[in-house]
Amino acid sequence: SLQSYLSASIAELAARLAPAPAPAPESTNTAVAGHASSPAAPVEAGNGNGAKAAGANSLHTRGEHKLTAPFPARKVDPKYPPDLIRERIAGEVILYAIIRKDGTVDSVRVLRSLDPRLDEYAMRAFARWTFDPARVNGEAVDLETLVYIPFRFQPL
Repeated sequence: SLQSYLSASIAELAARLAPAPAPAPESTNTAVAGHASSPAAPVEAGNGNGAKAAGANSLHTRGEHKLTAPFPARKVDPKYPPDLIRERIAGEVILYAIIRKDGTVDSVRVLRSLDPRLDEYAMRAFARWTFDPARVNGEAVDLETLVYIPFRFQPL
C-alpha cells in the first residue's frame, strides 16, 4: 500500500478550491491552490534517495470540480556526499514548495531540517523538478505542496 506523505487529502484540497456559490451566473471562478493531496501516489526518484510528492495523475471530483494532481515530468536526485554518509547523517528533509501552473517549482523552503548541507542539496534538487501541473476542471493551477526528501545510506 502507498504511504501518505503530503499534508491534506484530495477532499480537503477540493473543498479549499471550491468557490463560494456565486449569486450571478456571469461570475468567474479562480482556483487558488491548497496543499497537495495525501492519497496521491508518492513519487520516487532514481536511486531510492529521491523525493516523495504528489504523483498520482488520477481524477478526483467534488461537486462540479475535477482535480488532477501534478505529475513529475523530470526528477532530479539530491547530492548525498560520501563524507556525510561516513558521518552517518541520515533522515528526511521536509520542504514546502509551489508547483506552478507552468510546471516549474517555486518558493522552495525547508520546513524540517536534517543538516544544513543536506537541506541545501534537497532544495536545489527539488527546484529543478518539472511537472505536468495540477488541474482543476482541465485548467492548470498553482499548487502548494509538502515534499519529503529522504537521505538514507546502506550500511556496509
